[in-house]
Amino acid sequence: MLRLIGALLLKQSDERAAQRARDMSLETIVPLRDDPAVSLPALEA
Repeated sequence: MLRLIGALLLKQSDERAAQRARDMSLETIVPLRDDPAVSLPALEA
């Protein structure tokens, strides 16, 4: 029973990771680069 539950949880975790990868595709990230509200801090040398 524990092995079955573990396998189901592992599969669910893998599916969630794949969904996050699809959600953060280039098509969704590119529009953010021109948004002044979304910016990275300046690097200090």
